[in-house]
Parts: sequence; C-alpha cells; structure tokens
Amino acid sequence: PTIGANVDGCIVCTPHATHFQIGEELLREGEKRGKPMNILMEKPMTTNVRQAHSLHNLATTLSDPKGCFLVNHSANFRTQARTAREIVLSGKIGKIRHVTGFMASPLSWI
Repeated sequence: PTIGANVDGCIVCTPHATHFQIGEELLREGEKRGKPMNILMEKPMTTNVRQAHSLHNLATTLSDPKGCFLVNHSANFRTQARTAREIVLSGKIGKIRHVTGFMASPLSWI
C-alpha cells in the first residue's frame, strides 16, 4: 500500500491480526522518509509475544524524540471511569473547566 507523502501519523484500528504488518510498514515508511511516523495503535499491539517484541524493538531502534508509537489502552468501561463520569454529570464537584490526563506504560515488560 502507498502512504501519502503528507501523512505523518496514523491510527491503526484494523483487525488485530493486521496490526504487526501495518505497524512495521508505518515505522519503515518513517525511516525511509527520514522523519518519524506517529502511530496510535489500538490494543492488542500484536497477536503474539514474538511480534510484539519485534515491533517494540523496531520502534525503539527508530525512535525519535519528535515521534511516538503508542498503544491505546482505553478505560472507558472501567468502574473508575464510569464512577468519575457519574460524579461529573451529577454536578457534585461543580462545573468542570479543564481536565488533563495521562496514562502510560513502558513496553519493556513484554
């Protein structure tokens, strides 16, 4: 597949079995262009540990402080997220004016 010349980021939300191949192609495209390809990949990152290690190693090897490779770990349906939503909607904590959130996990545990 051809990746447009102006594309510098991609969200991978395809069938799980395609994540490794697509992620690898995107990372290689960034390497070929000499600038990072920013990737947000829906979980699971791959369908097996070997591929996950391979993709992690490639992303680490090609890492650039201006680019990122992220695996989405959505928490929308967790009890804590639902409870927070209910509290906000109830008005108990007043009008929300600003929210900042961050959740990250290193891939080195794989």
